Amino acid sequence: MLVPVSVLIFLLIIISTVYNYRKNVSLIFLAGFLIPIAIYGLVHFYSVIAKSVIGIVITYGHFMPLFFLPGPMLFFYIRSTLNDSLTKLKRTDIFHFVPFFIALVSIFPYYFWSFTTKYEVASQIVDQVERLKIINITWLYPNFINLVIRPFILLIYSLICLRIINKGRF
Repeated sequence: MLVPVSVLIFLLIIISTVYNYRKNVSLIFLAGFLIPIAIYGLVHFYSVIAKSVIGIVITYGHFMPLFFLPGPMLFFYIRSTLNDSLTKLKRTDIFHFVPFFIALVSIFPYYFWSFTTKYEVASQIVDQVERLKIINITWLYPNFINLVIRPFILLIYSLICLRIINKGRF
């Protein structure tokens, strides 16, 4: 059930963004919020539920930097929805993307690993899913940091968005 829901979310947000972009530019931010969540659903499905080695090889690690984007994109969406004049990013908004860029730099060598090496890592994950915490595919920091930081960042941004909505200002 997770795969159809993830694919449906992905398709619906792409279609709605393409056809409604001119009417509501902030849909780009909504897409930036929902697409990484849909992709994460697929990664979770292949690694925890289906235990598909090929599915893990394709999804695990490659999309990891995107999983740092839902928090900032939710913030930008809320901000642009409440104030139509803020649909474009400000110069200072680049700081919201720092975790994304750090994750991208950290995972970059993984993109050049051979298929065989990625297959071996995926096989280890299929054998024992808890190895996700100890298998290190990043070079700047341990991989388990990703598992902790991503939900924490999303939680912080969610609380900020709730505060913005509650106060009605930004």
